[in-house]
Formats: sequence, C-alpha cells, structure tokens
Amino acid sequence: MHVVEAIPAYALSYVPAELLNETRLGIHKELGDLATTLSNAAGLVIEGHAGRAILDWTETHKPDLIIIASHHPAISNIVMGSTAAQIVRHADCSVHVVR
Repeated sequence: MHVVEAIPAYALSYVPAELLNETRLGIHKELGDLATTLSNAAGLVIEGHAGRAILDWTETHKPDLIIIASHHPAISNIVMGSTAAQIVRHADCSVHVVR
C-alpha cells in the first residue's frame, strides 16, 4: 500500500495534471510488480493523510498484521517516525515496524 497525500490547493496550480497522473500510474505499476513476487498480495494506492488513511483502511478490511517501515532517527533508536508511531498506537491489529 502506498498513501498519496493531497497537494495543498495553493500549490496544485504549479503541478501539471499529467505529472500527477503519471506519478500515480508509476506507483501503482511498481506496487503491482512487487506484489506479483508474493502470494496473495496486491498493490494498492490510496489517498489521504498517511496515518489516518492506513488506519481507516484497516478498520474496513480487518488485516491480521500491518507491516510498516520507519526511518532511523538521529537522536535515538527508540523513536519511530510519526506515521509508524500513529499506526502502532491506534491499530486494532498487530503491527510490525521494519527499520
């Protein structure tokens, strides 16, 4: 799954519509290609704020596990990225954070 966040209205006029469409198609193709290497997998592109969109999707689809990446923070190894932390705190299923 990849979440595409909305471009603010004030910046939208500076981004060509073709670029948005091509980028979305490219992301969808890449996810689809990766999904073919796994059994029972599918690429999915959704829109919204990353943390909230993932949590909303999980409420509807009821997965057993969420696997999410987190960056390596400079300050400590304990801290996760804000999206990963939000998912860990609020998901109704197990969450595996990959660094």
